[in-house]
Amino acid sequence: MKRYIQHEDLKISHFSTDTWQHPEHNHNHFEVIFIHAGRGVHVLNGKEFNYHAPCVFVLQPSDYHHFVVEQTSTFTFLKFTNVYVQSIAKENNPLWNTWIDRLFFQASQFAGGLCLAENQIESLQLSQILLLIVAEWKAHKNSQSQVLQLWIQSFFLLLQPSMSPPLMRKTLDAKLMQVLHYIHENIYDVEKLQAEHLAKEFAYAKTYLGSLFKEKMGIGLKEYISEHKMHLIEHRIKNSDLNFKEISYAFGFSDLSHFNKFFKTHKGISPSAYRKNTQNL
Repeated sequence: MKRYIQHEDLKISHFSTDTWQHPEHNHNHFEVIFIHAGRGVHVLNGKEFNYHAPCVFVLQPSDYHHFVVEQTSTFTFLKFTNVYVQSIAKENNPLWNTWIDRLFFQASQFAGGLCLAENQIESLQLSQILLLIVAEWKAHKNSQSQVLQLWIQSFFLLLQPSMSPPLMRKTLDAKLMQVLHYIHENIYDVEKLQAEHLAKEFAYAKTYLGSLFKEKMGIGLKEYISEHKMHLIEHRIKNSDLNFKEISYAFGFSDLSHFNKFFKTHKGISPSAYRKNTQNL
């Protein structure tokens, strides 16, 4: 399989085509792919997903893919490395890492991509922001442009509300969806994830919230929080250069030993062994 290596921290491309030119491949960077027009098939990790614009796909470096274009399609690709993510987080926006965590967690719920056809206003906003991003990139090709960074952050922020899992939107009542959203928003704050705090925040009895969550989600509240946190930690370890102390601190662990114990309990190996294994893939 072909592997594309991107040495720049950010690359942006925008084009229309009726024939896909690239073989199946993976890469060393993240990709956000927005399809403005057209239809076809996206073959992602060996599975075929039909696309009908407007839609968006979010890929991690471990993903492999190619497209089969059936109707002339217009694409915008945002391709960025972990270096780009860390530079924004350190220099401009300390919340950037949490946004990226959330984006890729939500993207994992939409392996077949996110269709935006039902929300014309949102799809138009996203498309317009991307065209501004493309114009700025073509004019300057400067990944450190603050204008460019702000527009990219705005694009991600606009995208995230649409990416709550569709099954949850259909089956969970509005208040429980608010609980889930609150957990996702505050996954880095240990105090706000305590059952007592959640029950008080949403005016539930503690025992009732626990039983309701288990009934609707099929998993206990504490277990869900731990699994969600674990998923985000895995993402940080695999796709960032942050050391374990930095990751531990970001997720509210009191010290590195507690972080190591939490990780080993869930994965059966140490964080360092996990990082080494994923780097060898």
